[in-house]
Amino acid sequence: MTPENGRRAMACLLFFLLPMAGCGGFDLNSLIPPILQPFSGDTTSSAFIARGTFEARSQLLGGTCLVWVEQSGVVYHLFQGQDVSNADFDRITTPGTTSRLQIFIRGDIPVGCEQGNAVEVQQVLE
Repeated sequence: MTPENGRRAMACLLFFLLPMAGCGGFDLNSLIPPILQPFSGDTTSSAFIARGTFEARSQLLGGTCLVWVEQSGVVYHLFQGQDVSNADFDRITTPGTTSRLQIFIRGDIPVGCEQGNAVEVQQVLE
């Protein structure tokens, strides 16, 4: 195989993989070696407080994504932190529920819907 054919093969492969990334079937971040991924660091110093509403959103190709939409319109996928009780997490992840949360963006958790960032809920404030 010549170098030109190799480049064409790689371009074709990416052409077919990129649409799958938005449908939840494949996460391109999984191809990045851990050494090149962003440092997750101290989760408490990077946490922030936001208010939003939990929603069930339809996907373009079918199915539903459960997401938390911050007041500014930013979309997040909520994951339960160690200090959050099951009852609190169940309450805030009920569609239609508005809550104020202390959250931390987690770049190391793959999200199938690809409609926003994964965040760890560190504290339920309201």
